[in-house]
Amino acid sequence: SLRQAAAPSEKVADPNEPLPDTTMKALNADWLKRYALQLDPQVDPSEGLRSRVHREFKKQQMTVLEVKKVRSVINLASPHRQESVSLSDSVHLEFHKEPIVQVRSAVEYYFQLRTLVHAWAWAGNYKMTYEGAQHWMFELSPALAYADGALRDCMEFGGGSLAWLHRNDVLTRGKM
Repeated sequence: SLRQAAAPSEKVADPNEPLPDTTMKALNADWLKRYALQLDPQVDPSEGLRSRVHREFKKQQMTVLEVKKVRSVINLASPHRQESVSLSDSVHLEFHKEPIVQVRSAVEYYFQLRTLVHAWAWAGNYKMTYEGAQHWMFELSPALAYADGALRDCMEFGGGSLAWLHRNDVLTRGKM
């Protein structure tokens, strides 16, 4: 895994494209060794999300991902919509669309955020040098504290408003 990280990386067209199998297995083993935690499928990040966050951390080019694009294992298990477009009487295009994650309340937003911060902790499970000392890139406790604090602040200061939570979360993650 260290050799692969040090090697020049190839361009990946889709940022959510899964990491190589050997890398995923090594990172999963590191996660289980450190945390010994099996996540609930509702908040367990999909392979695509884990891969995206891992690549962003390694490149040090993080993006602010909309929570409606955060996919958990359970989101991927739901049936895909199938759409069809008729180009002529004899030609039809059929394609699958990923299920849309509907966020209708602050609590649903919180669970999407929990999925995202689990991906942060999974991808940030390595040591880095900062100000001359070795630190973990992103630990699980601060990640969970961010999601919990966002919901708590939403209830206390935002009156439970989904719009308030979304706005402040995006601004906060943008600054991070």
